[in-house]
Order: sequence, then C-alpha cells, then structure tokens
Amino acid sequence: MNEDGAQVVNNQGGKWNSTNQYITVAKDNWTIWKDFNFKNGISTKNLYQRTYRVTGWYRHFNGSRYLSVYDNNGKWQGYLNEDGAQVVNNQGGKWNSTNQYITVTKDNWTIWKDFNFKNGISTKNMYLKTYKVTGWYRHFNGSKYLSLYDDKGKWQGYLNEGGTKKAVSYVLLNAPYINQNSSGYPMGCEAASLLQALQKKGYAKNYNLKSFIKEMPLSSNNNPNNGFAGKPDRIMNDVYQSIYAKPLAQWGNKYGKVSDISGSSVETLKDELRKGNPVVVYVTGNYAKPAYGKYWWGTGIDNAHIVTLDGFNESNNTYHISDPNSGKYWVSASKFEASYNLRKSAVVVR
Repeated sequence: MNEDGAQVVNNQGGKWNSTNQYITVAKDNWTIWKDFNFKNGISTKNLYQRTYRVTGWYRHFNGSRYLSVYDNNGKWQGYLNEDGAQVVNNQGGKWNSTNQYITVTKDNWTIWKDFNFKNGISTKNMYLKTYKVTGWYRHFNGSKYLSLYDDKGKWQGYLNEGGTKKAVSYVLLNAPYINQNSSGYPMGCEAASLLQALQKKGYAKNYNLKSFIKEMPLSSNNNPNNGFAGKPDRIMNDVYQSIYAKPLAQWGNKYGKVSDISGSSVETLKDELRKGNPVVVYVTGNYAKPAYGKYWWGTGIDNAHIVTLDGFNESNNTYHISDPNSGKYWVSASKFEASYNLRKSAVVVR
C-alpha cells in the first residue's frame, strides 16, 4: 500500500478520532481498559446503566472500536469496547422501561420537562401524591430521573428519584363492620358504609346505625341527588332508594372531615388509603353487571350497592371491603374496578 494512504500510529490502538457524544454502559461484566496492553482495567459493574461522555475513539488492531470515556466531573474512565455501550441522544442517557408507582416526598424540588434543566415546575402541589413511573434515565450527572404520569395519564415530567419513595403496595385499615340487615335497614347501605368510615377515623363513636340513620337527610321528591329517596328500612317499588355522593358527603361533614371525590381514579382511592383514609364507594351488588333503570330525575343503576373500601394488596391485585350487607372480604381488582368505574362515585373520610 502506498504510504500516502496510511497514517503511522504509536501502537495497536490505532488512530485517534475526535467526537462529542454520550453513551450509556450496557454491560455489567465487561472491562474498561486504561491502556491497549489490556492488562490494566476494571469491571464495568459499577458503571452499568450510567451515562458518560465520549470525546473520541480508536479502531484497534484487533478490529474492535474503543471509546474514550469521561464522567460528569471530567475524570477519564478508560477505553470501553463500543459493543458494551449504547449511544444516546443527549446527557439524559438511555431510556429504561418500568411499571411502578412512587410517592413524591419533597415539596420544594423541581420536576423537569427536559434535560436542559431550564423548563420545570415545583413539586409543591405533588407532595405526598402518588404517580405512575413508566421508565427512567440515568443522567450524565449521575442521578436517576423518573418519568411520571398522573392518574389521568398526563405526563408530569422527569423527577430525580431522590425526591420520591416507592408507593406503599399494601394497606389494611380495618374499618369496623356494621350489619345493615340486623339493624333493620335493608336499604341502608349508604348510611352504614359512611358510619363505618367515620368511626374508623374516630368520628361519630356514640352512634349506632339506628341513631345515625335518623339524622340522614331525606329527599322530599325522591331524587337521590337531594337526599335519601324513599325509606331505608323497607323496599319501595318505583323509587330509587339511595342517597348520592354529594349529599352523602354534606351529611357526613356534620360529624367529621368528609369530601365528595367522585370522578377519582382507583389510584387516587389508593392514595387516600395510604394516608389512612377509608373511602365510601358506589359499586354494584356482588360486583355484577349493571342493571339500569329510568326515573323522572334520570337514570340509575338498580343493582347498585355502597360499601367501605379500607384496603388493597397490589401483590395479588385485590381490594379489601367492609360490606354492610356481606361482611369483610377481599375482592379481585378486576371485579372491583369494573364495578367502581361505572360511575366513579366516592366519598372519603379524612
């Protein structure tokens, strides 16, 4: 070969080629070398999934390409075979998919919209709330950033994991059980469920179901949006015997801190349980398919039933219920969520 078509180099490493890019180490059992004698090197175990800057590379005599790697402090790490790395678009590093939930534990940090760290908002309004994590990046600065979504599927941004903790995956509040039938109220599940939740939080301790239900607001025109329609101690034909979430919460506020949180996702319900707050939820009897009926004020679910939600277990996808008609039990997430999501009506006691 004509020597004008070649460049003499100092060793087997080959010619230096400048570049400016970022890589994430993709192998945890390879070696990053300090020279091309391949005698002085360290394992990539502690570098795995971390992001580094590459300032240049060599095409070695052995045919492999070696990257010259630096950390975020400008400290040279060594030469890494490019097959043990993944080139990434920016300092953010490599995307790693996951599916988990976290609770924000800092109220004065910033959640970022990009990795230029110029566009972000305070975590003040996110404090102690739970979010879904769909993936994460190990940034060039050494920190791990989680990609967060709220319970409506809206992306929130990237948050340093140091401002989070893994969300609690098991809660059992053990709300009391009040039997609506033995108390003589076959249509009194709303009142019984509310009293269960109130008493779990230490409210209305001097009431039993009979004395409590005497104070329940009644609807003068049998519209459950105004109060209880009909009478809770008997079954009445052509009357939708229920009290809806808004008036139920208003009534409950006379005894404790009660709020109508209708429209909440099941993740929001779990968040309330994590905080120690039982939730009165509107489902269907035995979590069956809904049977709809038409009334002068609108459409109702004729086989509706109201219970107290007081726990969940994410390891086996179940929820715990204190049911004034059927006692205490665990129910599968698929059954509960399908039934709850029909209306998403809920009242929390805090």
